[in-house]
Amino acid sequence: MMTSHRIITDPMYIIGIETRTSNQEVLITLPRMWQRLFQENLIAQVPNKISSDIYAIYTTYEGDHTKPYTYILGYQVRDLTEIPPGLTGITIAPASYEVFTARGRLPDAVAQTWEEIWTPEVDARRAYHTDFEIYGEKAANQEDGEVEICIGIA
Repeated sequence: MMTSHRIITDPMYIIGIETRTSNQEVLITLPRMWQRLFQENLIAQVPNKISSDIYAIYTTYEGDHTKPYTYILGYQVRDLTEIPPGLTGITIAPASYEVFTARGRLPDAVAQTWEEIWTPEVDARRAYHTDFEIYGEKAANQEDGEVEICIGIA
């Protein structure tokens, strides 16, 4: 399992769609969110995008990874001054993150990497404030893709 550390020193802003879910419901809710992202052409609706990278945000945890949380799927933007109706905006505060790289067939490689993150040794380091996945250019290859998973650490 390859990891690195990243310190985010400036706030990051994300605009996207939001749902409340849990890991028990994830096989239903997350595919629906991704379907909405593409069917509603969300990339065209989000103003002031920094890039076309897709961010999947996990936040407002009720506890550890077995408890409900808020999932936001969207794009990084310059600021939150223009949030279109029906979308939500979130600020990711400066923090330290442990970065895991999921490599291989997507989304299976992402799910497998989360299984590694949920192990007691990694789980003990987690802050359970905000975690996020970054789907950049390397995620376009579904057969051999790459996704960064950034876990807030205490």
